Amino acid sequence: MKQFGRLYGYILLESLVALAVLSVGTIAINRALYQVMLTRALARDYCRVRFLLEELITAPQLRYWTTESTEEGQFDGELSRFQWIRTIEKVPIPFPSMPEDIPYNVNEELANKALYCGRVTVTIKWTRAGNTYERSLATLIPPNRLWLPENDEGFLRLGEGEETQEDVQPK
Repeated sequence: MKQFGRLYGYILLESLVALAVLSVGTIAINRALYQVMLTRALARDYCRVRFLLEELITAPQLRYWTTESTEEGQFDGELSRFQWIRTIEKVPIPFPSMPEDIPYNVNEELANKALYCGRVTVTIKWTRAGNTYERSLATLIPPNRLWLPENDEGFLRLGEGEETQEDVQPK
């Protein structure tokens, strides 16, 4: 009888060791499944952010005139975790040195052409599982679509009389 009692003790010890090994394996599988779900959710967020960036960056491109500005906002509803910032700014383009043999009027006409273009930068920030993520997208808009009222002499100037574009033609 005593031998059977000792066998039962070993079976109990083997069962406890087996349960410990199974619980460690279960915890590892649970953690792996959590990482899979988090990775899937992040992939969905990055896909959404890409479409939201495209939506936000096309608005200034579709307007006839765009001015330098900075706008901020947050999406509504299901997308309330996503915050955005859109910046439209003037970017100078350096004027290259011209050869000496170019006629003066051509050189002057080229120098009066656009020495700048507009850059639209959109940044979206969001949080997922306690971490903050950020994505940005930038594009350029042509100079004839970026209106700089303080520097643009070719348009009606308010407060200075009735000057129109014909009145400020170079002589």
